[in-house]
Amino acid sequence: MAKAQAGTTQELERLVGWRRDLHRIPEVGFEVAQTLAYVRGQLEAIGGWELEEPAPSSLTAFLDRGGSSAVAVRAELDALPVHEETGEPWASRHEGRMHACGHDAHMAMALGLAARLSRRADEVRPGEKRRPEDARPEGARRNVLLVFEPAEETTGGARDILASGTLAAHGADRIVGLHMWPGLPAGVVAGRAGAQLASSNEVDATFFGKATHIATASEGADALEAAAAFLTHIYEIVSGTYETPDGPAAGEDLARRVLLKFGRLSGGEVRNQIAAQAKAEGSLRTFDEGTRAQLKRLIADVAAGCAKGCGCTSETGYSTGYPVLVNDAALFSEASDALDIQPLAEPLLISDDFAWYGQELPGLFLMLGTGRDEPLHASTFCLDERAMADGVDVLETLVDLP
Repeated sequence: MAKAQAGTTQELERLVGWRRDLHRIPEVGFEVAQTLAYVRGQLEAIGGWELEEPAPSSLTAFLDRGGSSAVAVRAELDALPVHEETGEPWASRHEGRMHACGHDAHMAMALGLAARLSRRADEVRPGEKRRPEDARPEGARRNVLLVFEPAEETTGGARDILASGTLAAHGADRIVGLHMWPGLPAGVVAGRAGAQLASSNEVDATFFGKATHIATASEGADALEAAAAFLTHIYEIVSGTYETPDGPAAGEDLARRVLLKFGRLSGGEVRNQIAAQAKAEGSLRTFDEGTRAQLKRLIADVAAGCAKGCGCTSETGYSTGYPVLVNDAALFSEASDALDIQPLAEPLLISDDFAWYGQELPGLFLMLGTGRDEPLHASTFCLDERAMADGVDVLETLVDLP
């Protein structure tokens, strides 16, 4: 939790209201018009922030605090194509869509930060001393740029934000973000310096054969057999060469730590015909760019070998994916001096397009406990909403770092 004071009951009620309003109207990808309109409306009501739309389906809010540079704060606008099963009164009103990854809470906390910083700039309550951070000389505090991005769950809106030039235009020299994390007590913050989240690539291996009746199988080329052989061989090679989650205890070498799993195998048309085509669809996670490139070559080579052995051909394809998310060591150290951060002993095998920001400027991405065990992306995902007040404390502390 932050060493700053927790927010008021009134502030928590406001955070809960924002989060539940947003939870009712989940949208996916870049189609986030209703969510954008809601966030814009709340920021306009808060006042004091300069609003822009730097890229498609995105919004930034800038607060000039007299600084010579700025800190950016990322929040995601999009939800998931998940049918909600929480049974809550504020459940999704959009069938087949749900905020099952906490993005509604991320937006609510960004709005809470906006309200708190605006209040600090405008008023000092009777008998209340001005915060030391507010009394810094002109130019000593960073300005604040809130970044609301779309499509984190799909192709990633971060690259469009970066391409727009808005971070540089506002003098952002660092960026921070929070993500709700199940299994941690509500409001507890966790993280690690260096690699924290894995890179990700969606992987397709497609096999092309020749269809024939199973009674004359020797006249055909079995694409489904090639795909099955590929799965067996690639798993054997990866588990024997690299460190995998289901293998022996992981060592210290992150370059050897990988996850490669295929969740879908399809092929053929009818049960008594040799399959002319088959496809294995999976996901690759790594913590090292060299290892990622190495695995891509290995997947292609193994697919080609298995295809040839069955008289078939193969093609492999990969999504661009997200890079490894790396927390800047110096920024993590600064944050650790100001926050109680529970160390993550191991990096996590999830991925996030926040990683793109970290390739352009120092970034810090921390996990915030939901106080619940329901996993991310589950149709029953929920959180202890009191954690959001702690999240605003954390964000306020981070934007006030010197």
